[in-house]
Amino acid sequence: MITRNNLLTEYPAIDQSILPNALQQEEFTFISDNIDLVDDDEDIRKFVDTFIEKLNEVLEKQQTQVVPAKADKLPVKQPKGKAKQPKERKEKTAKPKQEPKPKKQKPETPRVEQMPVEIALLKSFYNMHGKVKTKTQVYFAVKKLQKAITGKAVRKTSPYASQIEFMQKFLVYLYNNMKSGHKTLEIPSERLADLKKIVNMKLADHVLVIRAFINILNDTKTGLMDKAKALFEKISKSTFDDAAKPAIEKVKKSLADYIYGGKETIRINEFDLQGLYGLAGLSGLGNPPVATTPTNDNKVMSAADFKNTSFKLMGFTGKWLQLIGDPSVPFKAMIWGTGGSGKSTLAIEFARYLAGTLNKRVLYIANEEGAGATLHEKMTRLNAFHPNLFITKTLPPRLVEYDFVFCDSANSMQMELTKFEQTVKLYPRLSWVLLFQTTKDGKFLGEKNWQHAVDVEVYCDDGKARALKSRFGGKEMIQIY
Repeated sequence: MITRNNLLTEYPAIDQSILPNALQQEEFTFISDNIDLVDDDEDIRKFVDTFIEKLNEVLEKQQTQVVPAKADKLPVKQPKGKAKQPKERKEKTAKPKQEPKPKKQKPETPRVEQMPVEIALLKSFYNMHGKVKTKTQVYFAVKKLQKAITGKAVRKTSPYASQIEFMQKFLVYLYNNMKSGHKTLEIPSERLADLKKIVNMKLADHVLVIRAFINILNDTKTGLMDKAKALFEKISKSTFDDAAKPAIEKVKKSLADYIYGGKETIRINEFDLQGLYGLAGLSGLGNPPVATTPTNDNKVMSAADFKNTSFKLMGFTGKWLQLIGDPSVPFKAMIWGTGGSGKSTLAIEFARYLAGTLNKRVLYIANEEGAGATLHEKMTRLNAFHPNLFITKTLPPRLVEYDFVFCDSANSMQMELTKFEQTVKLYPRLSWVLLFQTTKDGKFLGEKNWQHAVDVEVYCDDGKARALKSRFGGKEMIQIY
């Protein structure tokens, strides 16, 4: 039995040859396109219920028709005389049936719900041109449009507001002036040409735009302004899916602030950025978020050119200059030592210095001890609370928002050197500070090659810290507590 719940799934299997015109595919298609209006409008609900009722009557009648059985043939009287023997028939060998040729699959057309609501409505209106419609069908179209307007799915600020207004007036006028029966819907030629441009317009791929934006966030080379302007222009000229519009608007605002607002770098709120990663299907450390950005490491240059190359330094002062030196941007450091040696205290104090004194955005991943009372006590004692310092327990799905990432500890996070090196290449402007544990006898706990993968190696023991290795000078012992 057909019901409202199974109409859309059961109807396609019904043989169209047994259905009257009022129940055939064209009427069903119109109902399926407007099935969402059933609960909101009594007239439409009655129309759909009547369609289902008549459909069930036809199907029930078809099932009750019994095909009469063929009567047994009467025996044929044989003529007198010698009976003729029936000739033996040669059995014909059945020819192998040829397999039917596979039907060519039609390319899938974009579903209506994937389009912006305004374009979907205008497309359905455009497709009504030159076709015979009943008053009920026109009524359906008016109701669908009114629902979109009252539900704020279509707004006055829409770029297609004038076309939507024309569609509404046209359909309402047509409905009010229609008698029962059918009428061919004719849209004026000048309006039809305008609608054709809109319904044939291709939607921009928001995933590609978001990934291009993330690549720009990761880019440290020259020409950043040109790339930002090119992407901003592309967004301004494109139309996006309704679900992606809010995120794209945030991308556009971030680019505009950089291009026209005098911002030194492109910035975006970390929660907005997390949403962008979700829309683009991207993730974090174990699954690289963006394609590897090519570097100039393999480029051959003359010594004279290299002489004129400038590098941005961190500008370290005080005990950090004594311990590490003045690193270039970015750099990688590791801190290790026995339990209670002060490595976490040193790391938190260093993170506070970067966030406060150097105005860097720092992410501290407290994976080993968590963001609990112990960490809170340490940060309170060190006065480490700062708006630029962010705390988390696990690695988030995006890192481009930060200048520094602290991993406390790399052992508890089960960080692998190969994955870390891949991520370093993917975030070329990001600096890292990794904390490592020791074995029971005080030896470094981790892969031996970690020391070769970093620029700075700091060892902590009994409240003191010294650099076993630093490519930037330093190496003076400092007191932790």
